[in-house]
Amino acid sequence: MPRSSHRLSVILVLMLIGRTWAEESRHEPVILRDRIGEVDIEALLPAGVTTYRGVIWHAMNARFRADDRWAALAQELGFIRVVTSIDRRATNRPTKLRNALDQALATWAEAHGHPELPYLPLTGSGHSAGGMVLGAMLRTPQRTLTAAIDCSWIADPTQHPEEAANIPLLFTLGAIPDGFNMLPGIDAHFVPARAAGRPWGLGLQHGCAHNFGNAATLHIQWIQSVARLRLPSEVDPQPGPIPLNDIPLESGWLGDRDSIHAQNATIAAWDDYDLDRTTAIWFPDRATAMVWRAWQTKDTPVQLHMSREGWNLTPFAPRRSWSMPAADGQDVTLAIRADDTVSLSSVRWYAGDQILAERQEAPWEATWVAQSGCHLIWAEWTLTDGQIGTTNPATVFVPTQRRQD
Repeated sequence: MPRSSHRLSVILVLMLIGRTWAEESRHEPVILRDRIGEVDIEALLPAGVTTYRGVIWHAMNARFRADDRWAALAQELGFIRVVTSIDRRATNRPTKLRNALDQALATWAEAHGHPELPYLPLTGSGHSAGGMVLGAMLRTPQRTLTAAIDCSWIADPTQHPEEAANIPLLFTLGAIPDGFNMLPGIDAHFVPARAAGRPWGLGLQHGCAHNFGNAATLHIQWIQSVARLRLPSEVDPQPGPIPLNDIPLESGWLGDRDSIHAQNATIAAWDDYDLDRTTAIWFPDRATAMVWRAWQTKDTPVQLHMSREGWNLTPFAPRRSWSMPAADGQDVTLAIRADDTVSLSSVRWYAGDQILAERQEAPWEATWVAQSGCHLIWAEWTLTDGQIGTTNPATVFVPTQRRQD
């Protein structure tokens, strides 16, 4: 066979393999694993997606699973999910992690028929050392969608590139001071960032020190809302990076940090907020503000309860993750656990800012049908004396089915 004909045959075979992988990934999720230099990398390509729209990246301190809440979020958003890890003793870890991510995306793009992968917007989430994902992403601020960082030092905005000023960032910390001494970063970095007009959010987990706790519930709502607002719906990322929308500060909601020590923290739309906007916590939308208010609830006499066939949601504990898997179309019972000392007049259950059900008399329960994706569930309660409060929120997620390669 002539050499030119052989080359053409090889090219055609590679194109066919890539096309086959692309077709398969539209019907079944694909799990990928590799080691690039010092970095181990795992990824989920959710099924049913012709063109992916983004990456959810856990750079450190995360366990990879293809059927957890992060996989469900990736499926919902049409993102791929990537988890990387590197030895803690390694030098220059953010650079090595980012280089491995970039190399992996380029390799998978060619091998699996998804040319958009190297250009996808990046979303980072991480706990403790996992917070280094932010610096790794900001090497390309034009591709950084958002980050939600827990128990890592609040970033110094003066060290960020100028192009990062409009990127929405969420920082959550344990409310209990500890040896990591991260709480002073609120006054040192968060307050100046907000005064400068940056779209930054903040959450303090009651009962937690350097604990991830229920941080994922607030992180997921933040990521859902920012993705909806920043990603253009009509733009195709296959030819190259897509322009991300800025979220006008004035279209967001605000919260009062001084009001988080009870059961109904103060939130309001920008125009309705009558306190100092420059020191307020910023949220991309009403849903995130309402989930944050529930997430900040402290010592509530009424707590959320949920169950479905084969599963009962455990009672809320500040240092424990609070989530429940469900099947698409499965009935979920929404309920509450109330102290004997309270007298209820009504209960409303929400997913984000959408009312799922309301009851004005016992039994305090309702049925909700779970749908694909992640749902941040909480309840608003009213006592007979007129007092209003919120429960802490939990995540209900419908996991994707998985296939390993």
